[in-house]
Amino acid sequence: MSGTLRAVFITIPRSAPGGRPEPTYAQLILRVRRSGLIDGRFFRTGQRVDESALWPAPAYPEVPLLLEFAGSERTGRGHSRSPDIHLLWRYDSTRREFDEIARVRSDGAEWLHHLEPIVRRHIRRPAASPVSDAREASRRVIAALEGELDLLEDEAHERALALLYNQVAARFAASVADKASSYVRAKISGLQG
Repeated sequence: MSGTLRAVFITIPRSAPGGRPEPTYAQLILRVRRSGLIDGRFFRTGQRVDESALWPAPAYPEVPLLLEFAGSERTGRGHSRSPDIHLLWRYDSTRREFDEIARVRSDGAEWLHHLEPIVRRHIRRPAASPVSDAREASRRVIAALEGELDLLEDEAHERALALLYNQVAARFAASVADKASSYVRAKISGLQG
């Protein structure tokens, strides 16, 4: 039939040494949080998926980035454990292939500290305004807040609102203080340079 779109399937990278039963995963990166943690959709390594799965929502980056946990180089336990392997991949939609852009071997969570700046450098998000991002985040927080507050009786409801007010005000004050100190540092640096 003419005019019918056919699905294009791609394979999620699988770099784990062959024949190893160790669990592995791949994570399509949505964003890196301020804390450094990575959000996104998970896949099985080696899985074949429709190419459209690389853009599950409009907020996902224009050029898909994939984090792969490939297990460890060899089996071992305790002090003889082999380092874990994490790879960062970028999808080339022209070739319909993933290109490796970084590889980290680590014994713990330090892989995240090595890969985070690389992810931030390579991530290209769709154009969005800070106002629309803020409105969307506020909408999600209010929805969660209302769901929790609806479970409380009158006195607990009022106390929860007072505690929340204090938390929001403290975060606002910290944000303003951070911006002010950044401004002062920039001015001092400009005067010294």
